[in-house]
Amino acid sequence: MPLAGLVSIALHTALLTLPLGTLGSPREGSASPPRSVLTASITAAAPRAATPVPQPVRTEMPAQAPLALAASPPLPYFKLSQLSEAPRALAEPPLELLQSIVKQAGAVNLRLFIDEAGNVAQIDVESASLPAEATMRAVAIFSHMRFTPGKIGRFSVKSQIPVTVGAVRQRSYDSQ
Repeated sequence: MPLAGLVSIALHTALLTLPLGTLGSPREGSASPPRSVLTASITAAAPRAATPVPQPVRTEMPAQAPLALAASPPLPYFKLSQLSEAPRALAEPPLELLQSIVKQAGAVNLRLFIDEAGNVAQIDVESASLPAEATMRAVAIFSHMRFTPGKIGRFSVKSQIPVTVGAVRQRSYDSQ
């Protein structure tokens, strides 16, 4: 029997020996998670010198969806130096919301990740010398902002921009 026939028989036998209903959902009371990868190993009974040894076949099966093509990897967020047009805020950030809780000088360095539509998709706090409450308020303020998207040529792309929010100590000249 040709090698392709043996492979076909072995794969069909492996698929037919699986219990029905176990690939997509766990059994009641089962502690183990459902299997999402089926592995079948095929070996020839007596390999000949000219016949290559077959390799294991690995077929991934999604838990709920039928067999589908793998998703493309996520697009990167481009840095300002890679953009032909930087993202711009559509409105000034309402930093007055920070004034009531900032009692000392300091800064919060944020990195905003802006998608192709101009929405803030993610914010990383790179460093902060302000209290945690002020840092969280700054993140909240910038998470609701809208931007014109960054562009490379005429195409809107994902971009990342650094933002520093700072508070400086003001001198009072009235008390002299």
